[in-house]
Order: sequence, then structure tokens, then C-alpha cells
Amino acid sequence: MKKSLFVLAFMATTSFPLLAEEKHDHNAHGSGALQLESEKKWETDAPLRKGMAGIRDAMASRLGEIHASRLKKPQYAELSEKISTHTNSIFKNCKLSPKADAQLHLVLSQILGGNQQMKSAESIQDRRAGAIKIIDALQLYPKYFDHPGWQPLAD
Repeated sequence: MKKSLFVLAFMATTSFPLLAEEKHDHNAHGSGALQLESEKKWETDAPLRKGMAGIRDAMASRLGEIHASRLKKPQYAELSEKISTHTNSIFKNCKLSPKADAQLHLVLSQILGGNQQMKSAESIQDRRAGAIKIIDALQLYPKYFDHPGWQPLAD
């Protein structure tokens, strides 16, 4: 199976094996920075909105503990499992236009990388850094994707 540039770049920038979530077809995905479509946000579908809201809610439930550096390894691993459930659902069910999908993968790659770090990094500080990557991606997402009713994470 031919891998896209996205998958190859993802693999090259990580020290962990390809995640189950990455079995999604990445053909025709570009690389680069997030951008709007003709100054408009990208359309979303119900599976994407449900999955991203689930990721947001999971992170929101632990946000105070993450910022206060109070989570332990098992709690990060548990949070990671929740994030994996939602990202797997997005990859399985989300059907966006190829251009919107390519943009979405820029956000999801940050979530996936942060999630893997949150799950398996040796130090608590590195696991926390992974959580911060996910939080940052959740702050980017509504700037580029039309998600009615999106609730930003509280600071």
C-alpha cells in the first residue's frame, strides 16, 4: 500500500510505531500549515464533530490537573485511551472533501503525537507535554473548521 507524504513525515518525526489510527487512507494529503478555504472555515461532518467534542470533553475533564501537574502515569494512560477511542472513530467514520481532510490531518497529527507521548513517555513532564500538544490542537481546530456549538477549553 502506498503511503502518503503525511504518513512518511509522521513516521519520520516520531520515535514510536505507526498508530492504529493511522490506517486511514492518507493518499492525496498535502503537507504544510493549516489554512482556510477561500477565507472560510472547512466544513465538518457529524462523525468529526462527535469525535472532536469527545476529545475536547476528555481533555476538559482533566484540564485543571494537567495544568497543575497533578496527573500520574496511570491517569495519563487512561486519558490517552479515551482520546484513542475518539480518534479511531474519526478515522473510521469521518468523510470530508479531500482538501478538508488534508487540513484535518494537520490537526489530528498533533493530537496523535501528543496522545502517544501522553500514553508512553517515561517522565510525567513529558506526558504532560503530550497533553499540552493535544490542548494546543484543540485550540487550533475551531479556527479552521466550522463546528457549530464548539466550546473552547477554559484557561
